[in-house]
Amino acid sequence: MRFIPETNEFFDDCDIKQEEFASISNQTAILLMDFQNEFGAKGGKLHKTVSEVMDETAGMLHKVVDLVKAARKMGSVIIYAPLGMNESELYLQQRGLLTKNSWNCEFMKELKPTADDFILEDRTDFNAFSGTNLHSIIKSNKIKHLFMM
Repeated sequence: MRFIPETNEFFDDCDIKQEEFASISNQTAILLMDFQNEFGAKGGKLHKTVSEVMDETAGMLHKVVDLVKAARKMGSVIIYAPLGMNESELYLQQRGLLTKNSWNCEFMKELKPTADDFILEDRTDFNAFSGTNLHSIIKSNKIKHLFMM
């Protein structure tokens, strides 16, 4: 998915060629949503829910890891959007899920942030913009293309 900040539009067209991506890489950000142990690692409470989709997409995790490495090499901005709640913020039906400062909320070992990456703080729902500094990161880095994964 692609996001154009100036117009607040989202597009599903990800048919961008590598040479095209190279020409816009310094205006591009990759937003990594929920690549946390809770979802993607065996032992995560929601792993069974998403593992079938991850398996059906022919190595999705490895493709994302390769894409992030390539994007970093080309100078793109990498933004992590972890979901996590304090024990007092948890919805009743989510007790024990995505609790901050737990193994479940840690990033998957395959996709650990580097010092140059951004990590959104205070995301407590399924919207990466709500309550976070995502918009300011996009603006301050002059991002014109946002790919969400």
